[in-house]
Amino acid sequence: REIDRIAGSVKALDPKHPTVMVVADNSDDWLRPLADCCRHVDLLGLNLYGGSIFELPARLQRLGIVKPVLVAELGPLGQWQAGRKPWGAPVELTSTQKADFFRDALTFVAGQPQIVAAFPFLWGEKQEQTATWHSLLDRGRLTAMTDALAGAWGHPPEHAAPRILGIGIAADVFATGAEVSAGVDAHAFDGSTLSTEWVVRAEATDLRIGGDIEAAPPRFDVKVLQADSRSVRFVAPATPGAYRLFITVTDRTGKVATANLPFLVR
Repeated sequence: REIDRIAGSVKALDPKHPTVMVVADNSDDWLRPLADCCRHVDLLGLNLYGGSIFELPARLQRLGIVKPVLVAELGPLGQWQAGRKPWGAPVELTSTQKADFFRDALTFVAGQPQIVAAFPFLWGEKQEQTATWHSLLDRGRLTAMTDALAGAWGHPPEHAAPRILGIGIAADVFATGAEVSAGVDAHAFDGSTLSTEWVVRAEATDLRIGGDIEAAPPRFDVKVLQADSRSVRFVAPATPGAYRLFITVTDRTGKVATANLPFLVR
């Protein structure tokens, strides 16, 4: 009621621009009250992650929501939705999997008349669970996700970013000082040579709510036994705990692909 009152005041002062209210899409019960409220609000904004975007038109119809909808935040599987390792670490999609999501989601949205716009999240970089989870850029460099957005905007790139076909680690749990081996299967758009950066960080512990600023976990300079563009072998940290191996693949144009693998040392 208060939002509707404020929206009415805004429209009285400025009748030429639409009003919008934005909520997180938590459940049908969360959205149902919006069906017949807020007559002074012209657009309903929703923050949607993962596969929920593909269910949205049917849900709006079922809940009786007839306002035009804009997706104020659109993103692939969030860390609160993802599967978890036994010790609680959420499993992040690769940049290739995220790009495929954006491509499919934006194609779907374009065919839905009630969804008038979608804003992919986040054009930039931020630490939220990891530095790559919601970041469309990697240290300013373009990715397959930005390629997908450029294509949706009518300007597909001439050179596509690297694609990651698979990642793997020898085990989930290692003893302190044990040898850890991992690999990535990635390909450049033209079959040229890729370079891969392998970085071990502690699992994030400064976890906030609602996208608040989080401190990045420390990097661990492990002893590397072997490393090339496809595989790495290193000595597990001496301190027990939860870690992630971050994989950054770069092509000759400077575009990158990202992935990470959680593992536990005990």
